[in-house]
Amino acid sequence: MLVIMWSVWLIIVCRNRFRQNLRQHYPAIILAVFLTGLIFYNSPPRYKVLADETNLMGTSMLMHHSREAALPVECVYAKDDFPIYSKSDSKRPFLFPFLLSLLHSVLGYSPSNGFVLNFFVSIGALFGTYLTVFRLKAKSYALISMILMAGTPIYMICFTSSGFEPLNLMFVIYCVFLFTFVLDSNSSPRHVEFLFLTMLLLAHCRYESVIFIPVMGIMIISFSNRYLFLKNMSYCIVVMPILLLPVLWQRKFFMGGQALINRLDAHSFEQVDIGFTIKDFVQNFDDNIFVLMGINPNYGFSAIIFVLALIGIYLLVQRQFRTPNRGDINSVLVINITVFFILFLIISSFHWGNFGLAMDNRLSLVFLPFMVWAATYCLSRVEILYKGRWVYFAGFLAVLHFFFFLPYGTKEKLIKNLSLSYEYHMVSNYLENHFHDRENTLIITEQPNLYVIHGYGCIRFVNFNDYIKNQSKYIKSSKVVAVHKIIRSRKNTSHEKWKDFIIKADTLTVIPISKDVSILIEAWQFAI
Repeated sequence: MLVIMWSVWLIIVCRNRFRQNLRQHYPAIILAVFLTGLIFYNSPPRYKVLADETNLMGTSMLMHHSREAALPVECVYAKDDFPIYSKSDSKRPFLFPFLLSLLHSVLGYSPSNGFVLNFFVSIGALFGTYLTVFRLKAKSYALISMILMAGTPIYMICFTSSGFEPLNLMFVIYCVFLFTFVLDSNSSPRHVEFLFLTMLLLAHCRYESVIFIPVMGIMIISFSNRYLFLKNMSYCIVVMPILLLPVLWQRKFFMGGQALINRLDAHSFEQVDIGFTIKDFVQNFDDNIFVLMGINPNYGFSAIIFVLALIGIYLLVQRQFRTPNRGDINSVLVINITVFFILFLIISSFHWGNFGLAMDNRLSLVFLPFMVWAATYCLSRVEILYKGRWVYFAGFLAVLHFFFFLPYGTKEKLIKNLSLSYEYHMVSNYLENHFHDRENTLIITEQPNLYVIHGYGCIRFVNFNDYIKNQSKYIKSSKVVAVHKIIRSRKNTSHEKWKDFIIKADTLTVIPISKDVSILIEAWQFAI
């Protein structure tokens, strides 16, 4: 319902000037497509953060196949080829899986559709960056801001994944853009309603993004009497708070009162009773600042953009003190600074909110547009000294910046250190090359949810006895493949529980992970 309302309001707001805007901004659209294509060409998309990305894909798969918002954990195929899923409640917001399910409906289900969606999201995010700068500066600097954004390693890394951080970033950008729009004296109540609908969609991307609603809402209310917004609002504004309830219910029923558990590897977990503490903020603060400073580009950020952003913020604040009567620009500045620091406080206070860790580095993506906007403003102010000649040199610097940092985004050194992702891709490639009849293949593994999305039957080792007892119901599977993670310092006994059933176990391959760890893939036959 929320997506439908947002789409209707988008048509209402844009229909009158759509053709005119398309002619005016088509160079930016072409540049966004070119930059995104170049990024995807140099950094081939793949799953990078497990199990977040695979779980999002699994939820979208069930939305597409069975019209339910749940997370598939295990799957077996019955004689009639009908998949029977073992499910759990999804703990992640539903907007990204829902949009993926719509894409499945158009293209057909594929685990690669998450990359297709993020390709178009990248185009939208770059174009939104352009529009925001275009509202406040010249068109040339708006194009420069796109190149600076796309040339940051964290952008390349996150947008070539199948995660929901890119979608969250895109809606963050459009919320800021629409906020600059509603401050215009010619804006209508429909623009304000469209902004609120966009903020509601943003809240359904990531939980912490709900902070945009009170921060921007308070600022908009301060302008309500001036523009008579409240008097001319439609009844839609009354319904909007109700559309936030799914996020609140999900947090309350699925995560409220539960301990946070993080899988460190296949055999060890970390449990935290309180997710947000001052202690975590103190521990994460210096690491997070170090990452945003871009001193080491392998963590995703550029020191050039950071320095330009600092100078740009100083110049912006200085300008506001000199011309305090410019209320619209001042409000945009206040909103951006407020949102930046509140998000930084919330994420840094999270137990796993350390940008220096490979699993959590993606959380820093949301800060990128704020830094790029400030850096672009800094570049634009230099034109006061050099007049029109400077803009060409600034554009040349932005292009150099893009190609200088392109290798960092392509190599993804921080992400490639994730052992679980490496293991997953090695095993997935092997299964894809050797087991093409997926419905007749049953994978036994510690984390079956990682392979369910590829169409295999998958169950946990601990549930395999129950599978054997009910073999008559699920005799569809003709091949049983066990995926073991073997630590050489510990004896592997994963299949000894079923040794009475085993006729033959053939070792297909051994994938070395490190000196002491390897992945063993076996094909089993049973006497039932």
